[in-house]
Amino acid sequence: VERSITIPAETGVVWANVSDLEDHEEWSPWAEKDPDMAVTITGDAGQVGQKSEWKGDENVGSGYQQIAMVEENKAVRTDLHFIEPWESQSTATFDLEDLGDSTRVTWGIEGENNFMGKVMSVFMDMDKMVGPDFERGLANLKEVSTAEQAALDAERAKMVDGFTIETMERPGMTYVGVRKTIPWSDMEKFFGNSFGKVFGALGQAG
Repeated sequence: VERSITIPAETGVVWANVSDLEDHEEWSPWAEKDPDMAVTITGDAGQVGQKSEWKGDENVGSGYQQIAMVEENKAVRTDLHFIEPWESQSTATFDLEDLGDSTRVTWGIEGENNFMGKVMSVFMDMDKMVGPDFERGLANLKEVSTAEQAALDAERAKMVDGFTIETMERPGMTYVGVRKTIPWSDMEKFFGNSFGKVFGALGQAG
C-alpha cells in the first residue's frame, strides 16, 4: 500500500512532522477516528528507537511503531506492530523528495503477511482498506505543514539584516529628538552628536 502527495512547504518543515512520532498525532488519520485513543511516546524525538504505543477502540486497535532508520530530510522507516484486532508486523515507509518550493511525500507500508494476515487478505483488499486512511493522513499532513510554512514565511518577512521588525502598540509619551535630513554615510556621526545634545538638554531640564 502506498500513497503520495505534494506539499507546498520546505522539506525541513515537512520533515519535522514526519520524523517525530509525537508530531504524527497532529495529522494521523487514526487519531481522528478515535480522539480518545491512548498514546505513549518514548525515546528521543525523530531518532532511531523512538517509540509510539497506542491503544484505542475497535477502529484503531492497539499496537506500536518504532523508528528503525532515519535519513535526515529524506526517509524514515518504522517497525510497525499491530496487536489488536489481530497480530501482524510490517514496515512503514516515509520518503521525501525536495522539489525546491515544495516537497513530495510518499507514505507506504510493506512486509510479508503472517498466517492471520494471509487469511484476512483473502477476504480484504488491503489497498482499498488502508489506502483511504493514508490519503486522509497525507491531506492532514499537507494542511499542518502548509500552515507552518506560512507562519515561517511571515516571520522571515519581518527580518531585515538580522533584525525583526514588528508593529507594536505603545502608550502615549513625550519624545525628545533631533530631526535632520542626512545622507546614509553621515548616520553614525549624526547619532553620536545627537545623543549628546538630547541627554544634555534632558539634564538641564531636570
